[in-house]
Amino acid sequence: MVKRHLHYNKSNKFMLMRNLVSQLFTHQQISTTLPKAKEAQKFAEKLITKGKKGTVVSEKLANSFLISSSTQNPFDSLKNELVERYKNRNGGYTRIHLLGNRQGDNAPKAVLELVDNPRDIKREMLVRTVARESLLRRTQWSPSKSKILRQITQTNLNKVFTCLNHQQQQTFHQNVLNHQDKLLAESNLGLSQVDSENKPQSNTLTWPRKGKLVYAGERTSGMSKREGSPISISKGMFRKTEKAPTNKLVAGWL
Repeated sequence: MVKRHLHYNKSNKFMLMRNLVSQLFTHQQISTTLPKAKEAQKFAEKLITKGKKGTVVSEKLANSFLISSSTQNPFDSLKNELVERYKNRNGGYTRIHLLGNRQGDNAPKAVLELVDNPRDIKREMLVRTVARESLLRRTQWSPSKSKILRQITQTNLNKVFTCLNHQQQQTFHQNVLNHQDKLLAESNLGLSQVDSENKPQSNTLTWPRKGKLVYAGERTSGMSKREGSPISISKGMFRKTEKAPTNKLVAGWL
């Protein structure tokens, strides 16, 4: 097993891990550097395993490790919520997402989160993937139409649904439909432009705008990788003129 000293002595590193794991159990998502996230992940996995044992000794060890305050008690979150959530899991209670590099010292950042938390990043990305793929096939999403998705998307969908109850599955399907409506609305309105139909109410030089505001380097839904890449944007007027990109998501939908 790789030991990361993190430029701390033993006592300071132990206190850092106590703080990170306590914040993780309280907020269920934390953002820190990648080495610290990997080290805190090991402590969090062991604590959840001890909490699932339910013995007096394991609960005392977990309670002594976590840092409680007047506003938060991570041990209650572990005992009352996390143990019940992961009772059918044999491991893999946490997940790490890379978050680029930190401005200044360029240190690699990461998000450490508990699996199946209310703001699960992987589940949110799967919602957007299912909504986009179903729109590409000109179909409104429903659970009975999961075969129209790609094979890897179907596999990820089955993995997520094995740990969700009926109410959470219904929430997932509703989020997919909401994201489909958002994609259709963005396509109908187009990119950001002056709303000539609604004149300003007072003497101002700023006219109201409508449509999606796209930032530099951002790729909207339906654009190919080449159309929205930073290289193609940086070329500007030096590249050859091309036809306006078409949104493949809603072509023929309406």
